[in-house]
Amino acid sequence: WFQKKNPKKAAEHFAHAIELNPYFVDAYVNLAAILEKVDKLEPAEQLLKKAISLHPQHARAHYNLGVVYEKQGETKKAVDEYNKAITCNYEKKEKLQERVQQMQLNL
Repeated sequence: WFQKKNPKKAAEHFAHAIELNPYFVDAYVNLAAILEKVDKLEPAEQLLKKAISLHPQHARAHYNLGVVYEKQGETKKAVDEYNKAITCNYEKKEKLQERVQQMQLNL
């Protein structure tokens, strides 16, 4: 549904998936990503923290939480989460490392 440009319907499905299985980490991460895209940053942050509590080494959850923090103007927190994503072998870690280095210059 998200790829069909219907984030509301996609969010409903991910929320339902969480209801059916409260340990479905990717559902939390995907729902948070949708909320982040529509600037609902607080609920996205909470969902990502829940995902990380269930799976502390989930690279995409750390990356997405970094994105949320960056949008909230929390650069240090964003850098910390991006570094955790890198440590957890985030799939685009080389590019992310460059971004982190650039962000650290502004701290």
